[in-house]
Amino acid sequence: MKEEVFGPVANINFFHTGEEALAGANDTKYGLYAAVFTRGVNRAMKFATGHEAGTIGVNCTSSMTAHDLSFGGWESSGVGREGLYDSIDAFLNEISRN
Repeated sequence: MKEEVFGPVANINFFHTGEEALAGANDTKYGLYAAVFTRGVNRAMKFATGHEAGTIGVNCTSSMTAHDLSFGGWESSGVGREGLYDSIDAFLNEISRN
């Protein structure tokens, strides 16, 4: 897939090697969230450290965020960082007065 999709959609790709899977997963300008399903913890960690996404789930389908933790995407995904302090900053405007 080359477009970012929101909704109840599952895109499933099959690859022969871990390197091929990582290259395919990184071949996009988006990177808000990714998930990898595997029985191997080492495979999951290798994928997670090499994949360009804001959040990577292992054997799960959605991300959860806490209000006190920053959360954001990678590359062209999202509008910046979200989270308690970062979200407050997003609603502030700096004004210079003389």
